Amino acid sequence: MEKTAGIPVPLMLPEEPPSQAEIDMVLLTVDAMPGKLDRKDIVLILKGSRRSRALFNQWYKLETFGTMHHMTDYDIGQTVDWCIQDGWLRLMLDREGRIAVYFDKKGWERNKEIWRDRLLEALDVWAERGNLEDVWPRLRSIHPEIKSMALDALNQRDDISDPLRKVLKIWADNEERPEITSSLRKLLAEA
Repeated sequence: MEKTAGIPVPLMLPEEPPSQAEIDMVLLTVDAMPGKLDRKDIVLILKGSRRSRALFNQWYKLETFGTMHHMTDYDIGQTVDWCIQDGWLRLMLDREGRIAVYFDKKGWERNKEIWRDRLLEALDVWAERGNLEDVWPRLRSIHPEIKSMALDALNQRDDISDPLRKVLKIWADNEERPEITSSLRKLLAEA
């Protein structure tokens, strides 16, 4: 109960720790609607529930909707509770006094890693397909920490292809944060 910010909530823990993929699905669900979900909501989303609450809130549009459909509600609930107990998530009272799920530090760090990897994949796909018009509109809303993490990873690459250089140039030309623009220009100059 230590990750419940003093809220007396009994956690139902599984006998075995969930897989990293299962933890990641829970984290991505919380990321889609931070501070707006309780434990039961996360279960409904991951199960792919067609209950009126899920349909009314249009949770079927979320990427993680139904990704754990093969599990029981109870097992999904145990996975969520594991994430709370193990420091990935925490419970807090929201403005309405409802117990909502938020990232704990460990969960936020892992969430950033997931999105960094997705950003790197997207950059490579845009470069491969030549979808240069997709670059800036999609990058605009990405959290600056995730952008910086992706740039750090790109700096570790031995070689940056010409198509990827074009993508990075568009990013650099449109980026609104000076520190990220500077890092991009330095990467392009050294590549």
